[in-house]
Amino acid sequence: MLSFKHVARFTAVLMLVLGTSTYSSQTLAADIVVVDIQRLETMSTAGKSLRKKIKAKRDALKTEVTKQEKVLTSERTKIIEAQKKLSEKELKAKVKAFEASYKDKQARIAKKRTAFEKSALEAHGKLRAEVVSVVGEISTTNKYKLVLSRQNVVIVEKTLDITAEAMKKLNAKVQSIPLK
Repeated sequence: MLSFKHVARFTAVLMLVLGTSTYSSQTLAADIVVVDIQRLETMSTAGKSLRKKIKAKRDALKTEVTKQEKVLTSERTKIIEAQKKLSEKELKAKVKAFEASYKDKQARIAKKRTAFEKSALEAHGKLRAEVVSVVGEISTTNKYKLVLSRQNVVIVEKTLDITAEAMKKLNAKVQSIPLK
C-alpha cells in the first residue's frame, strides 16, 4: 500500500510535469489520435472483397483435395480387390505405382497450398500498406504527432478516434486488392 508520503511525491511530480509542459492537455489531445486498424482491414470494401476472394480460393483448393482423396481411395480399393488375382510381382508394381501417384499428388497439393498462403499473405500486406498510407495522409493533413492503434488503447474519447474518417478515405482509394 502506498503511504501518504509516496502519494504526495507522485502528485508533486505530476503537477511539476503538467505545469512545466509546453502543451496544454487540449493541445496534447489534438496531437494524439487512435485508429482501429483491424476494423479498417476487415470492414473496408477492399478488406471484405479480399476475404471473399481468399474464401473462394480456399474452398476451391479444399474441393480439389477432396477430389484427389476420392481418386486415391478408389485406386487403393481397386488394388485391394485385385490383390487375390495378381501375382506378387504385379501387386508390388501396382502398389509402387500407387505410392508414386500418392506422393506426386501430395506434393502438388502442398505446392498449391503454399502458393495460396503466400498469395494471401502478400494481399494482406498490400491491404495493410493501403491502410497505413491512408492513416498517414490523414495524420499529415491534420498534423497529428502520434497515431495509436485502437487495440493498444483501453479508453479513448470518441473525438480522438479517426477510424471513420480513415474508412471513408480507404474505401474511396481502394475497392479491391488482387489475389494471385
